[in-house]
Amino acid sequence: MLPLRSLLAPVSPTPGFRSFAAAAVLALLVLAPSPPVHAALDQSAISNVSGFIGAYAGLQNGSNPDAGGDLETAYLASDFLFDEVVFATGGGSASASQSYSGALGTNSASGMAQAGTVRFQAQNVASNQGFAGSMVHAGWNDAITLSHPTLNGIDGVWLFDIDVSGSFAATGFAGSARVELSAYKDNLQLRKNQGPFDPGASDPISTDRQQAQWGISSAPNGSRSVSDTVTFAVPFTFGEAFTLGVYSFASAGKRSSSAVPGTSTANADFLSTVSWGGTNDVLVSGSPVGGFSIGAASGIDWLAAVPEPHIPSGLLLLALVGACALRPLSSAAPQR
Repeated sequence: MLPLRSLLAPVSPTPGFRSFAAAAVLALLVLAPSPPVHAALDQSAISNVSGFIGAYAGLQNGSNPDAGGDLETAYLASDFLFDEVVFATGGGSASASQSYSGALGTNSASGMAQAGTVRFQAQNVASNQGFAGSMVHAGWNDAITLSHPTLNGIDGVWLFDIDVSGSFAATGFAGSARVELSAYKDNLQLRKNQGPFDPGASDPISTDRQQAQWGISSAPNGSRSVSDTVTFAVPFTFGEAFTLGVYSFASAGKRSSSAVPGTSTANADFLSTVSWGGTNDVLVSGSPVGGFSIGAASGIDWLAAVPEPHIPSGLLLLALVGACALRPLSSAAPQR
């Protein structure tokens, strides 16, 4: 038997052993799971014939990004989960879902999107302390050219409708849910002074952008149904292509953080749709004109309303599972 001193003596590794050890360490680094990479999708990060949907759940930081912006900026980097998927505007579709459970809140988000139609749902049950919340964000881009036999090179304004239908519920001291809708031309939000924008019966908001918002806040508890149409106004030049983007999000969270005991809940259920309602009109010098055509890189006919698609049974199941997962809070650590 070797003396204990011999067993404890340092051993000088051979060159071959050192090479093997280095290779083993490199393999472990490659195979080891890495933290999720935040894609930070927004309307400017995808092509002009693409769309995306993102589901976000966790602890928020109180910021308020616009629909079409980077919604990840609304969350604490260390305490949120996300699922983001890109799809092709011409014939593509995608779905996303995410859920979170921690000491301050339990929330979930799910939805599906294709060019012309978005369906989503967000739910939250949270302590009155902190800003737990969930969001679903979706929309699409397309390259558009309006043409006319005699007006090419002339400026006009294209009016199109977006139909919005769904419901809200909120309870407790600070439950809050909302849906926001916004449109972009060449990656810039449309402005109210660019044409006769009509926000429908959406909530009044102070902005110079063409945006619409619907929402609810509790204390007292409440619910609200929405069935509305918003008309956007896009300035353009006949015969010249531009990129149109239409984006919306649903959120369920809280309007404030406080030491008030108890929990607050919120739900935004818009599985019944945010959808393209068709071309409303085309104006030149403020007057309607006919005889125009609308070309799209996607091949979609944006003159007409987009038919509402069948909701996949899997999405309905995800929404049901998300609702069942919203249970009373515990002190369990967030599941990441």
